[in-house]
Amino acid sequence: MNDTQQAPKKNTSLFHSGAAQLWDVMYGPVATEEAEFVCAKWEEHAQHIPQNVLDIGCGTGRYVIPLSKKGWDVTGVDSSESMLGVLRQKAKRHQITADVITEDFAEADITKKFDLAMAFFSIIYILPDKEILSFLQKVHRLLNPDGLFIFNFFNAYEFWNAEGWESDMARLFKGGHLKVDYTNKPVDMLRGVAATEDYRQFTHSAHGTAYDLSVRPIRFHSPNTIKLFLKRAGFADITLHAGFTAKKMEGGNTRSPIIAVTATRP
Repeated sequence: MNDTQQAPKKNTSLFHSGAAQLWDVMYGPVATEEAEFVCAKWEEHAQHIPQNVLDIGCGTGRYVIPLSKKGWDVTGVDSSESMLGVLRQKAKRHQITADVITEDFAEADITKKFDLAMAFFSIIYILPDKEILSFLQKVHRLLNPDGLFIFNFFNAYEFWNAEGWESDMARLFKGGHLKVDYTNKPVDMLRGVAATEDYRQFTHSAHGTAYDLSVRPIRFHSPNTIKLFLKRAGFADITLHAGFTAKKMEGGNTRSPIIAVTATRP
């Protein structure tokens, strides 16, 4: 049995080593909804297939693979070689070609221009204010005129509790079970930063059992804050959606734990 099939020891980070394969088994199957959302938003935006697509923080290719199979030319960038190793294996298995860049997006020297860029999970909510603006400005520079940017963030209006809060998630799927427990303790009330402890337990009949425990600062944004960042970076036509759904958040509606955003470069 090779490394990716062995059950990692407790506290093994799922972003590194052979456990990246287990991370893909955990979260790969749930990416269908998000990929369909991306396709739907692009079809609303333009009548042609995007010439170049950028997936920032692409990980194991949960979006790169399905979008490439549609004939889209996708470039993925991620700093984890282990995650990208899984992506390359999947690309070979699905007989697709995808460009991958092993580097942190902020440091990556990317010269290609894109019709569409996306950044889902583990991106916006881990960046401090000064890096959010530079991140958005870089995305703006990499987009072609009338290019589309899609990303998501955690809604402070839904989550925030000054005394801290806990949440959990459990999912059953073929051959396995995933349980995630979150504990959030506010550390910066003004900026909406919480120290978030994620504890994940994953069991799979073929891959064994994996555990992951991490504590990191997570930023919870208000919709208006995100709009201000985007406008300052040069984006227009900013639309908020309740999760990865067609439901637009209009007027004073702020009720959605996760908000997906579409914005264009004029």
